[in-house]
Amino acid sequence: MKTLTTGLLTLLFLLVSNFANTQSYFGLRMDNYGGIQNVTLNPAELGNSRMATEINIGSAGVYLGNDYLTVDFSSDLVDDFDTFWEESVTRNPQADNHLNGNVDILGPSIMLRAGRKSGVAFTTRVRGLYRIDNFSGQLLEGIQDNFGAFDAFDIDMQNHRSFLHTYLEAGFSYGTVVVEGLQSQLKIGGSVKYLQGLGASYTSSESLVGQYDDNTARIDFDGDFVYGSTTDYSYEEISFNDLTSGFGFDIGVAYEWWSKELPDSPILPPYRLKVAASITDIGSIGYETADQSSYLINGSLRADEVEGEDVEYILDGNFDGTESTVAVDAGLPTSLNLMADVRVTGKLYVSAVMNKSLRSREDGFTSAFPTVVAVTPRLQTKWLGLYTPMVFGGHNGPTVGAGLRFWLLTIGSGSLLTDLVLGDTPYSTDVYVGVKVPFYRRTKPSKKDLERMQEEQEEALETDDAEEKSGGKE
Repeated sequence: MKTLTTGLLTLLFLLVSNFANTQSYFGLRMDNYGGIQNVTLNPAELGNSRMATEINIGSAGVYLGNDYLTVDFSSDLVDDFDTFWEESVTRNPQADNHLNGNVDILGPSIMLRAGRKSGVAFTTRVRGLYRIDNFSGQLLEGIQDNFGAFDAFDIDMQNHRSFLHTYLEAGFSYGTVVVEGLQSQLKIGGSVKYLQGLGASYTSSESLVGQYDDNTARIDFDGDFVYGSTTDYSYEEISFNDLTSGFGFDIGVAYEWWSKELPDSPILPPYRLKVAASITDIGSIGYETADQSSYLINGSLRADEVEGEDVEYILDGNFDGTESTVAVDAGLPTSLNLMADVRVTGKLYVSAVMNKSLRSREDGFTSAFPTVVAVTPRLQTKWLGLYTPMVFGGHNGPTVGAGLRFWLLTIGSGSLLTDLVLGDTPYSTDVYVGVKVPFYRRTKPSKKDLERMQEEQEEALETDDAEEKSGGKE
């Protein structure tokens, strides 16, 4: 079982080193040519989609939001992790720090039209989610480095939770138009996802408190601490041999409105307004066995006894603990997503998306996250999309990012401009990149569509003539 200290630092290393080196895909998921990324946020987007077909070769998004660490990507990047940690990472240890992170890898996937009004998608994903609530950054810093830099401080880790969960996902999605008006359409959709759990680890405490006395260089503890992981799970060496199955679901609805009456054509002009809502990641993965260690922590330790040591080593060497086997029901990061998109003029749009977790942060076995709101102006054409997302909420302040979709390539970040242009070092860092092959719908009716529309008009005229003759005879 890896420790809280090692887990936090390793997670940060994985996030920043792999890419420089939701909530992700800010901006892209509201682009009408965003394709499969649209579907992962709201499956209703398959209904009368602007895409004919899209093949996703591969894409990945990473998000880290916290009030403990900031990463300065404007500094010179280095290969050595220790040097990077010292030069580019700033730590802000407090009495009650928080952290949320996720890695979302979208594997080979495809979306297809299924008639004029419907569409389907088949997706594969690898997902990793991590959160820590109410941990003492001062205690963590002292154990990781030393306590000499700190004055006396109190430790209050009551209601502490951390949870790391990794799993595979294979999904089928369907969306269709259910109501068509003269100036509007209503779409609904849903996804069913078969899950394969790779494993989970967690820590918790209901009552842990304490004090560090800088005069005596001693730390007093009083309370409880629990850590555990599903059997044989290690995020450093993930095994695909012993997987645990589960199911997940998404549901969504979208309403689009035009300021003028729609033409009699399968080719829709750009809408003026879209409002939508979805609930994603409903479900859980049940692990039958997890190895859990529980401790009653009551005592005093010298600071030099714990500096540089693993939390597991400190607990086992100084406090009484019990080991047990428990079942863990790992909840998916169920969220409510509310969306609005306005076409301001021409090809310029402004969207707003709110992601709100429907999981309780008090539950130790869920991937709950703070509410995030993203407002994104964008320029949208078939072959090109440009985004400037402004992200609010979470444990950190607002951030400003940038994104690009150009033919096969998508790349972006919700915090890029905050760091590189504005000069601020954000507590939120994310990046996404992907390659996919899009096939767009025609912008003009095909010969078959024109023939069908002409036949419908002729049938309508014949019906009108028949009714007039019938009325004349009466």
